[in-house]
Order: sequence, then C-alpha cells, then structure tokens
Amino acid sequence: MNVLLKIGSLVLRLIARTQNANTTTGYTIRSFRFMWTGYRKEAKVAKYFSDDEVKGLEPKLVEMLDQARESAGVPIIITSGWRSPESNDSAGGVKDSAHTTGKAVDVRAPNDEYGKQVAFGLGHAGFQRAGFYDKHIHVDIDDTKPTPAKWKGESH
Repeated sequence: MNVLLKIGSLVLRLIARTQNANTTTGYTIRSFRFMWTGYRKEAKVAKYFSDDEVKGLEPKLVEMLDQARESAGVPIIITSGWRSPESNDSAGGVKDSAHTTGKAVDVRAPNDEYGKQVAFGLGHAGFQRAGFYDKHIHVDIDDTKPTPAKWKGESH
C-alpha cells in the first residue's frame, strides 16, 4: 500500500511492506520516506511447548524435550518444571532438586501405552537420568548427580 501525504510543500510517501509473519507495525525514516520495517517478536523458545511451560529451564533441557516430543509422536505435558525453593518444598521435592536450577521436569505419563510412548521419546532424546512414577516421569540433566540413573517411585 502506498500513501502520499502532503505536508506543506513536502510530500512524504508511506510504503507498507510485510516482511514475514513474525513482524508487527513499525516505521523508520529514510530519505524522507517512512518504510515499514516491523519489529521482530522474540523467537519462541520451544517448538512443542509454550514459553510459560519452559520458563526458567536450561536451553539444553528444552531442546531435549522438543526432541523427545518429536520421537514420541504424542504430546508431552510438563506437570512441573522450574521451581523456587519454596515451591519445591511444598511439592515435596528433595533439598538439592534439579527443578530449582532449571535442569529438571516432571511430565505426565500414566502407566499405559501413552506413558510408554512418552518414555520412549525421552530415552530417544538422550535423557540418562529418569525417575519412573505411577503418574509421571521425572527427567533431568543435572551433571552434579550420578549419571546414568533410573529409579521408580510413587507420585505425590
């Protein structure tokens, strides 16, 4: 869309040009021309997870979760990600929980075919520390803890 504006004896031409879907409105002045440049939105952090779901998590962990989702072929639902020390206490987490450093997540995984697909995806993505519980799977990338490690437990 071209629009001519006459301001006194000066004519300005407004040119609207869409760059891509990740832009919003914005103008810059170039040689008395206003050109649509757009402001880039921040890139989404994860392919399969919302920014809220992965808030506070280590980028490597998020990348591995995306790989797991791709391999599993089913949605992976994060039930617990980053936790403050206070929320970790109220969740019944251990004192040195990897959740408090953004290196752990719990994902929904009931003991059925869906849970098996989730577990397959997590293993395929390279997780070497995993706790298998009756309603969820805990995975982490905390290199301060013994690796590889697998354990079983009951969900809180």
